[in-house]
Amino acid sequence: VKDVDDPSIDDLNLSEIDAMNNWAEKLAAKYPIVGHLVVPMEERDYTLEELAQYNGTDETKPLVIVMRGIIYDVTKGWNFYGPNGGYSFLGGRDASRALAKMSLDPSTVKNPVVLDDLTDEENKVLDDWIEKLSKKYKVVGNVATA
Repeated sequence: VKDVDDPSIDDLNLSEIDAMNNWAEKLAAKYPIVGHLVVPMEERDYTLEELAQYNGTDETKPLVIVMRGIIYDVTKGWNFYGPNGGYSFLGGRDASRALAKMSLDPSTVKNPVVLDDLTDEENKVLDDWIEKLSKKYKVVGNVATA
């Protein structure tokens, strides 16, 4: 059961690695890749600096966004928030301002995100996004304050 519980391939010899790669090529040619496995994220509070590593560049880690200080695991939305997605600039960052302003401008996610100047309409837009996305994605924590 060690091989099932420990996904490391460090102990494989070259012949075993070649066989594994051969199988991977055969499977990839026949079946579409529909996702990937990630190590589950510990549910706790994270700083914005810590969250930056959950931006999709390391495919073994979950992908997260933040809205109003709440951290959401958006890994199942990898096609949207991952490195090649249309909203990739939101991954690992506070997406609140970008969503409130309906903006694809990466400057809207610079930390710290300021929300004090949002209009009532922008606040409503953000709240609508939170309501929609919180039904789809799991909360894994809050942004830690210093």
